[in-house]
Amino acid sequence: MKLINFLFCLITLFTLQWSTAFATEIKFPKDVNIKKNEKYKIQATIGILSYDKDGGLGYSNDVPINNCGYDDKNKTVLCNLTHDNRKFNFTFNVKVENKNKCKITNSTTFKKANLYSYDSEDKKYILDEYLVFLELEKDKITTFECNTRKFTLLTNDNCEFTLKIQQAKARVSRNKQRK
Repeated sequence: MKLINFLFCLITLFTLQWSTAFATEIKFPKDVNIKKNEKYKIQATIGILSYDKDGGLGYSNDVPINNCGYDDKNKTVLCNLTHDNRKFNFTFNVKVENKNKCKITNSTTFKKANLYSYDSEDKKYILDEYLVFLELEKDKITTFECNTRKFTLLTNDNCEFTLKIQQAKARVSRNKQRK
């Protein structure tokens, strides 16, 4: 009986460690850059280029991104959105500043997130909800620019840390139509 209890405890312990080892992505709050009763959604500006018999046509949409999260294990921010039957995936490799200040655990959540772009004229970071700009032509990304240069995140433990973007990647795919 003692052996069975010991094995049960051992299996429970390994299962708990196994499940927490993969719970590394922490979702961003839906609203960002909150100040003075103003709040914003993270946005992607998507430009669409198409052609007709008279030449090139284009338009752009600002589309809210509702699904972003920080993967502490891989030091990446992952975002995705679906728009006009296309799925967009954005991956940002980040450098964590003041990383020893905050401890990330399984119970960590983000209460607040701010996105900053860099104003080269004024030589300072400014709040900016526009994460990326991309242009599409026939479901291919022809232009991709990352507007955001850093994120500041406030945890549920009131600890703030900064993620500086080192590299950004984008991928687009067409959602398959159901028959």
